[in-house]
Amino acid sequence: MNRKKVWHIIRREYVESVRKKSFLFGLVATPLLMLGLIALPLFTEDILADEVVTVAVLDESNEWGNRLRESVAEEPAERLAGLQLLVYTPPELPTPAILDARVTTGDLTAWILLPEDFERTGIFEYHSESITNLARLSNLESRLERLLVRHKAARFGMAEADVDALLVGVQLKTFQIGEEGGREASFDQVYFHAIALVMILFFALLPTGQILMRSVIEEKSSRVIEVLISSVTPRELMVGKIVGLGAVGLTLIGTWTAIGALIAARLGADFPIGGDDLAVFVLYFVPGYFFYAALLGSVGSICTAERDAQPFLTPISLTLILPVMLGFAIAQSPDHVLVRTASFVPFFTPSLMLFRFTIKQPPLWELGATWLSLVAGTAAMFWASSRIFRVGILLTGKRPTIPEIARWVWAR
Repeated sequence: MNRKKVWHIIRREYVESVRKKSFLFGLVATPLLMLGLIALPLFTEDILADEVVTVAVLDESNEWGNRLRESVAEEPAERLAGLQLLVYTPPELPTPAILDARVTTGDLTAWILLPEDFERTGIFEYHSESITNLARLSNLESRLERLLVRHKAARFGMAEADVDALLVGVQLKTFQIGEEGGREASFDQVYFHAIALVMILFFALLPTGQILMRSVIEEKSSRVIEVLISSVTPRELMVGKIVGLGAVGLTLIGTWTAIGALIAARLGADFPIGGDDLAVFVLYFVPGYFFYAALLGSVGSICTAERDAQPFLTPISLTLILPVMLGFAIAQSPDHVLVRTASFVPFFTPSLMLFRFTIKQPPLWELGATWLSLVAGTAAMFWASSRIFRVGILLTGKRPTIPEIARWVWAR
């Protein structure tokens, strides 16, 4: 392999990529998009909330509806600030059909049924076209529960202050043990931190590999590839393209990290990605990139148009995004035998090990073993892809079948 020719290809691919407007757009748009995905739910939750919510209370007990209304008026929770309760007591009770009709027409948001035996059973009903406002439902449920407990305790001669003292709930604080001792952290913090790192890896690995694939398809369809092959070997061309575009991916990650560190320093906050996270990220990113780049490069070499490559992209993308799809289950049991076994499969190793490391640090031997497994898988993928690449880039016409591709791999 002529290193000088490979270097020229690396420099050409890198310079051509970073000079494109799409590179600058991705450099800026990707972190903004990720920040938006994280922050948007926090803002839209209040923006999209109903300003005034009118709920009718069908109080067959003739007691608890008014108590609930007084509780909301005296202690309006932030999420119930716009709640208006219309309490109906015997003997003038509208029928459920009438209330359903008022909800359908928009006159009411919902209606609540407090049955006669509510004090004994503690069961009430909530009727609405939408039952997904968990904050409202849980707040109403906890209010009625608190009122019921106070009422029952008063019957036993307990003072209201004593009841309130008994109703003070427990608060759990969780600490994650690491090399530097325990640090206070919640499940949400650790989980979403892991998801964010996997998404950064996804945006750094896959788009760069797709650029390589599209580059091969474009040069193949325009016959430019034939001119290049007259000067370099297929393997030199493939290596140059992969390394050059890999440098583009590292440029993106380095820029994002530097900007994030500067912003954190400016705000006087801790940078959310620690040194250990960054080390593990780079450890798995480098061989992971070569693995997926070689795979996508071979896909580009056997396709004559970008639409032919689309069926391959979905399963390849799913292998990288697996920890996000199964994130909650993996977070519950990061050391399960199935999770640990899947960590040794090169398709899953980069994203799965990064996710597991953030949730619970695996032993050092497992980090080393999975990394060696990924490197071995990358070497095997690189070998197979280079043999597919040398034949596929000069092939025109119909897309080859899987048996034909297998023959290319094992042909001498």
